[in-house]
Amino acid sequence: GRVKVLEAGGNMAMESKHEFYKRHKMLVGSITNFFISLHATIFVGTEVSSFSTFALNMRFFRGMEGNFFYLPEGLQSMDNKLPHFFNC
Repeated sequence: GRVKVLEAGGNMAMESKHEFYKRHKMLVGSITNFFISLHATIFVGTEVSSFSTFALNMRFFRGMEGNFFYLPEGLQSMDNKLPHFFNC
């Protein structure tokens, strides 16, 4: 299947009129995307991504549901499971 991916942070930084945001678009974009993921109704990440793992764990500790990992065998709900530890 296909999943629509939201990447807003980098675009918002580039469209900003603030020179700092344009110059540091990757950092600003990552921070923006992280906070969007914390407020999303559903979060789908991958278990091999430190970004996804951190966002999923933050949502876990906030008691938020709608947390999933996208795995080769399909979506796996991570709701009410112990925090995931990222191993590189």
